[in-house]
Amino acid sequence: MASPPETAPLPPGLLDRLRSALATIRAGRPAAEAPALQEPAPGNEDRATPADVPRAVIFVTVFGLSSAALEEVIEVVAREGKGIPVSPVFLTDSLDFEPFRTRRLRFEYLPDGGARHRFAPDLDWPTYERRRYRLLAEKWRPQSLISFGTPPSPDCMAAIRSLSAGR
Repeated sequence: MASPPETAPLPPGLLDRLRSALATIRAGRPAAEAPALQEPAPGNEDRATPADVPRAVIFVTVFGLSSAALEEVIEVVAREGKGIPVSPVFLTDSLDFEPFRTRRLRFEYLPDGGARHRFAPDLDWPTYERRRYRLLAEKWRPQSLISFGTPPSPDCMAAIRSLSAGR
C-alpha cells in the first residue's frame, strides 16, 4: 500500500481569510469585487511555490452551487491560496467537472440528494456518506474543511475531523 503524501502544516490565517471570503460571497458581492484579503509582499507577486514543497491539503465543499457561484468560489480559493503551500481538494455534487479540469484542480464527486435515489434507492445513504467521507479523509489527509454552499452533515464533518485530529 502506498504511503500517504507528505503534507505541510496549514498556513496560519488561511482559514480565516477563506471564511471572510465566504462571508463576502454569502453577502451577495461577487468574488471579483471582494477586497484583497492579503496583499503579497513586494517582489513576490508572481513567485510560485515550488512543486516539490509539501502542501497542506484542505477540503473545500461546493455542494448545491450554481455554475456562476462555483466559479466565484474557485476564484476566491485560488486567489487566497496563491503563493502558499496549500492544495485544495474540492468535494462537489455537480456532474459538471469542467471548472475543475480546466484549472487542473483536484476534486471528488459525491452524489446529491436527488441523484441518490436514481443510483440506489435502497442504499442506506447516511452510512454511505460517513464511509465515503472517511475514505476521502484517509486518501487525502486534509488538515481542515471549509464549506461553500450547503455544508455536509455533521456526521460527515466529524469523520473528517477525527482523522485530522488523530495526526
